[in-house]
Amino acid sequence: MDNLNEKFANKEEVLDNLSAIRNLLSGGENTLQQQTALWQESQLLEEQIQALIMQNARIAMDQHGRPCGGA
Repeated sequence: MDNLNEKFANKEEVLDNLSAIRNLLSGGENTLQQQTALWQESQLLEEQIQALIMQNARIAMDQHGRPCGGA
């Protein structure tokens, strides 16, 4: 009978461990989704920065008639 109780206790421990692992994995999934969203946002920001750099270069050329930093 003790052997049966021991097996039952081990089963409960395994189930608890599986539950903990499942919670960790779902937390990891959320973290991955957040990282993906941040990466996508950083890509959009990079595109906007590049567009602003080009716009500033065009404005500088229009104002000075030459590339910015040119002689």
